[in-house]
Formats: sequence, C-alpha cells, structure tokens
Amino acid sequence: MTNAIYYLEAAKADQVAAELAAEGYKVVREPENADAGYDLLATKDGKTIAIEIKARSQLQQASDQIRRLREQALKRGYSEFRLIVANPPREKIIEITGLEEALTRHLAEDVPQALYDVAAQPYIYGLSDLEINAINVSENGIHVTGTGMLDVALEWDGDKEHDGVSLNTDFPLSFDVTLNNDLQITEVHQFNVDTSSFEE
Repeated sequence: MTNAIYYLEAAKADQVAAELAAEGYKVVREPENADAGYDLLATKDGKTIAIEIKARSQLQQASDQIRRLREQALKRGYSEFRLIVANPPREKIIEITGLEEALTRHLAEDVPQALYDVAAQPYIYGLSDLEINAINVSENGIHVTGTGMLDVALEWDGDKEHDGVSLNTDFPLSFDVTLNNDLQITEVHQFNVDTSSFEE
C-alpha cells in the first residue's frame, strides 16, 4: 500500500469515527485481539457496527479480505458490517472571469524588462494556458498567484543583425498580483517572464 492510499484511508477513518462519535457511538480504532482486522468498531445501545475502510483503487484486490470480514462480523453477532469507500478529493478548478484580460492589459501597458532584453520592440498580445495556484479574497482585494504563457511579438528595428525581423512566440509567466472588485490590478507583487529558452 502506498503512502497516499494509507493517508487517504486514515483520513476517511478519522472522518467516519468523528461522525459516529457525534451520533453517540463509542468508537474504537483498529481494535485488537478477537476484533483485529476492522478499521473501526462502533457500539451504541447494544448495537455494534464493524467498519472496514478501503480506497476505491484497492477494492478489487481486497475482495477476499472484505468477504472474510463481513462473514466474521455475522458470526460474531455484530449488528452490521459496513464497507466504506475512500475516494480521493476531486481537483477543484478555480477560475476568475476576466483575469486573462486584466493581466494582458497590465502587461501591455507596462512591458516587463525581460522582454526588452531579447528584443528592441516587444508587443504583448495575449495570455494563454492560465492556471491559478492560489487565491485569497479579503477586504484588501483579490490576491492571486499563478502561471501562464505570455504571447508576444518581438520586433527588431535599426539592428543590423535583425533589421526588419519580427517573431511571434510565447514565454512562461508567473504572477502574483492583487486586484480590486472590478478586476483592475492594484498591486503587483511579482511578474516573472522566463526568456531563458529564447535563442536569437
């Protein structure tokens, strides 16, 4: 069993134990001796529930063990045997409508110096593959950190080596900004454009 599965099952056992305790059950975690094998035993008013917790990914390979525990619970006269399936938490997708436009607008008005280091005239025309890493909403505004790809046009004028040359490309961007409720950037904590992959 991997650590991830162990922690998933342990967290589910904690949750179920807390819920049963709130209902007035006396709960024993991983009982020893005759009751070994169950994750939880819950008793209340002469009723005993034997509980086994398995991650969904472990159900098929644990089918024999689950059947044995169910039969064992019936033989011991327990009131109920419960198999509880622990599912991994669902990934939450966070979106802020209009964030790409707000970031693009700000960067177009205040082009990062890193782009001037690779071209005489960089133009920002978009932001793609935006991912939000963290968001914190408070009375001070919306604090957002994340990453994306900055779509730019690079132009060289008056440079003998690149005179008249233009190139459309993109660069990885990480950002840390605070916005107001109108999605206007009020504070820039960090804009980092990674141009290390660019070769003139």
